[in-house]
Order: sequence, then structure tokens, then C-alpha cells
Amino acid sequence: MAIVGKPLLDIDIQSEISAEDEALTIDPEKQEAEQTEEQEDKEATAKREPPPPTTLSAIRHEPRVSETPSPPPPPPPTPPSSSHPPQASSPHPPTDRHQTLATPAVRHLASTLNIPLSSIRGTGKDGRILKEDVHTHSQRSRSPPSSTNPEPHTTLPLTPIQLSMYRSMTASLSIPSFLYTSTYDYTHLSTLRSRLNTHLSHLSPPGPKLTHLPFLIKAVSHALHQYPLLNARLEVPSEGSEGEKPSLTYRPQHNIGIATTTPAGLVVPVIPNVQSLSILEIHTQLLRLSSLAAAGQLSPPDLAGGTFTISNIGSIAGDVVAPVIVPGQLVILGVGRRKRVPVFAEGGEVVGRELGTVSWAADHRVVDGATLARFSEVVRGMVEGEGVLLSGLR
Repeated sequence: MAIVGKPLLDIDIQSEISAEDEALTIDPEKQEAEQTEEQEDKEATAKREPPPPTTLSAIRHEPRVSETPSPPPPPPPTPPSSSHPPQASSPHPPTDRHQTLATPAVRHLASTLNIPLSSIRGTGKDGRILKEDVHTHSQRSRSPPSSTNPEPHTTLPLTPIQLSMYRSMTASLSIPSFLYTSTYDYTHLSTLRSRLNTHLSHLSPPGPKLTHLPFLIKAVSHALHQYPLLNARLEVPSEGSEGEKPSLTYRPQHNIGIATTTPAGLVVPVIPNVQSLSILEIHTQLLRLSSLAAAGQLSPPDLAGGTFTISNIGSIAGDVVAPVIVPGQLVILGVGRRKRVPVFAEGGEVVGRELGTVSWAADHRVVDGATLARFSEVVRGMVEGEGVLLSGLR
């Protein structure tokens, strides 16, 4: 479709130039000097031509002159071709408005991009501006300028909590551990929790709203009664001590630490004597420790004496995690996110179930995979069995 004021077709021919563009390449001062020089050459030529032949009468009346030929007149001085001194030629001629060699297509492209041709350095023959030159200039003008004064780096010392994390996790690297994962069905536990929350809401005053974590903590404590090894401590002789051998210290108290993130870093407050607490008491302790951790008011006793650790990473995100064993312990549990998914029931029908992945890490120096798998199955039975968890609440 033809548009008024727009060309029908742009033809980019690098070897030709229009008369209009060629006229722009002529220097007016140089043209005027050449015309002056040409006029003076014509006048000098006219002076050197012999005079026309005279008549006989004129010869008779002329006075006698010497026959010695007169010297020719000196040639006129050559005017300078330009008022400016000669300059050395450069591979790229100046790109003023009289010397911007470009085809109409290139000029149209530069006009579309709102780029004056005088600001573009041509790389073509005789400094001709090519389309590539226009695109290169456009990209350079759009690129942000590089920062000449970058912001300096800031070095800060570790906070006390970060320093404690550094020491603890560095010591954990010396523990040869293995990972074991399993999937738990929280459907029945979620139903039980909802019923208990409904009952607590009708009390006067209303009781706290329970989460899944207190039930899982109590299930781990119940399973530790059957597998006390996983609550023990491995005593490793110090270097240089001769005759001493590694030993295990069994601890009857189930002091379960809960990995908690705070603005200052990761902390692991401990709920002591979980084996003697009810689910409501465990939930109350969780609320207390969480509030103190958020305010940065945890005391040293709140962080000491842990025998087993649980990391509830699923409350943030993630399904499978590789938890790091806390020094002085043998096992750690990472709880993944719960989600409702369709599964096949025993009769073949598809039903919705609330599933979640748990990840265990254990010290492989004294704990084997079979023991950890059996321990996990005991915990799973407590979580999935209707009424089984309630029978072991105390």
C-alpha cells in the first residue's frame, strides 16, 4: 500500500551516489579557490600570446628599437588553493554535514532511528556510512554507561549466632552420614487435629490451635523408646589418647531440638523431656520458644542439651531435604511439605490423600540403614494409625 510521503522502495546501492549527495561532498572554499586559479591562468595565457600583425604604415613610422629580445614576463604567483594548511589524509574522512556519504536507504534508516549522520563514523569506501554503522551506533547509544566508581565491598564479622552455626556445621562435616527418605500419609492425623481444634475452640478460655508438628514430635519420642540407640551420644577419644576406644552414652531424656530460622540466623531451641509431655504441653513449648527466637531473647539453657533434632523445612517450602546432623547427636529428621494428591485406594478407586516426605540423616559409624528404616516405620505407624497416636500421648 502506497503511503503519502513514504518511499515505495528503498534500493541500497553502495557503488552509486546521487547528484544531490555528491554536491554535499564539495567544499565551497576549495571550489572558489579552483575557480580563481582558473581565471588567473586564463589571464596569464592571454598576456603571453603575440600581438596582432600591424600595417605597413605603422611600421614605417615606428621608432627603431633594439633587436635584443626582451625577457618574458615573470609568471604570476600561484594563489593558494585553500586558506587552510594541508592535512594528512586519514583512513576515515571527517564526518561533517558536507562529507556524510550514505545511500538514501541508509539515510532513511538513520532518520527512522533519530540518529544524525554527522555523529556516525563510516567504515565503507571513502568513509561511506553503511547500515551496519547505523546499527552499531544505535546499540552503543542504548547501552548503559559502565560504572567508573563501583560500590565498595563491605566486610562484617559474624554475629554470635552465625559464629555458633559456623562452628557447629564445621564439626558436622566430620560425621559420615547417610540419607533415608519416606512418605507419610497425614490424612487421618489432619482429621484428628481438626476435631481436637474444634474441641479446644469451645473451651473457656479457648485453647491454642494445634499444628501437625506437636503430633510428629510426640511420635518420634514414642519411637525412641523402642530404639534408644538413636537418642544416644557417640563418645570419640581425643587425638593422642592411647588405649581409649569409642563408646556410646545412652540418654533416657528425649530433649528434642527444633531448627528455627531467625533474622540473626539459624538456632535450635530444645524442648526438654518430651517423653513426659502431652501434645498440648509440647505445643505450648513450641509457641514459647518460637516467640523468644523471633525476639532474639533465647537464653543459653533454651539452646542446650539436645539429644535429637527436627527441621520442619516444609513449613516454608520443599519436599525432600538433606539435613545435617548436629554434633553430639546421631539422627536428624527433615519434614517436607504436605500436599493433597490423588492416589489409588485398595479397591482401585482414586481418592485424595494428604501426603508428605520425611528425610532422615544418621551417623553411619554406629547407625545402619535397616535400623533407621525400622525406626521410621514406627513413626509412620503412629502418624497414620487412627487412635494409635492417642494411646501414646503420655
